[in-house]
Amino acid sequence: MFKPSSSRHALRLVIAGVVAFVVGLGMVATPASAAKKPLKVSFSASKLVSPGGTAVLKGKVTARQSKKSVRKAKVVIQRKSGKRWVKVATVRTNKKGKFKHRVRNVQQVGTYRAVAKKKQFAKKTSKTRKATVRQSISLASTGAATITAGDVVTVTGTVSSGLRNKKLVLQRSDSGTWINVREGNAGSDGRFSLSGAVYGAGSGRSLRVVAPGKKTNVAVSRSWNVDVYGWFYLEDTKMTNWSNLGSIPRGRVVLYGTSYPNSVRLENRNSAQSRWAEFTLAGACTDLRSVAGVDDSSSSGATMRLEVFADEAAALPAFVKRVGDTPAEINVPISGAFRLKLQSTWLSGGSGNSGYGDPQVRCLSQPNPR
Repeated sequence: MFKPSSSRHALRLVIAGVVAFVVGLGMVATPASAAKKPLKVSFSASKLVSPGGTAVLKGKVTARQSKKSVRKAKVVIQRKSGKRWVKVATVRTNKKGKFKHRVRNVQQVGTYRAVAKKKQFAKKTSKTRKATVRQSISLASTGAATITAGDVVTVTGTVSSGLRNKKLVLQRSDSGTWINVREGNAGSDGRFSLSGAVYGAGSGRSLRVVAPGKKTNVAVSRSWNVDVYGWFYLEDTKMTNWSNLGSIPRGRVVLYGTSYPNSVRLENRNSAQSRWAEFTLAGACTDLRSVAGVDDSSSSGATMRLEVFADEAAALPAFVKRVGDTPAEINVPISGAFRLKLQSTWLSGGSGNSGYGDPQVRCLSQPNPR
């Protein structure tokens, strides 16, 4: 005879068995990694390495929860190549959890990372680190130490291997700011030559060559100084003294049909008395250039003797011009002169004016500005 209590007991046994089986299956299906402990990987790379030098990659592996060192962990060091990571070396941690690897003959910047593995621990990848190569720019020739504003400066030299075929820039300093003069590229052999016009008169103008980077220069050459001279109109220089009472001898002159608006204009009125204009240069100038003659508005036959003095000494032999003559070209050295005098004396013929057309002096800065 069938007993209900017995059937219920049997059903309980069957259900219990099914549950145990399902639980067992669940335990088997649970990923082993879910039970693994987390790791912590610290990693560093040499900040600056000389070209051809050795980059040191090192770090430490610890258990994140216990913070204890993990010994004999397998560490794969990788280097980024394009979008891929390639293996550089495999090392093991020591009893303190530390590891180290040396990359020799480094020529370019490298991006590295470390991947740590250890049984009972989940695999862990470190942060990426860069081993930066210290590049250099060596100068062979920097050209003349003294130039005139607008002259072309040529600098030559060589760069380290990591800068071959890379952009280089010649720069000049202006009030603490570096201004680009000319850009170019180093050759595949590491040699370079940069030429550019330099402006801005002044003593000891600094120049340099740089290899520009995204945030800062990759490399900077030594700087060198150049004295840059400029041409300045005497029109912009204060006239220290002059002979024409009540009339400053400045203004436009016309010599042989050509007008010169920034001139020294000397009035000669049928008198052998000399007319002159004097400027203080304070020894900062080297040369004078101008043209000189008798103004086209002068009376027929007006003849004048023209002279240039530097500190009362003749800077060039006196010469004679008459109205209608081609003006004389003046290019004379005045190095170290403290004062400069332009002078004219009437000799014969009608009255008129003589003049020095647009006279300029070559100086390190504007002398005695008005």
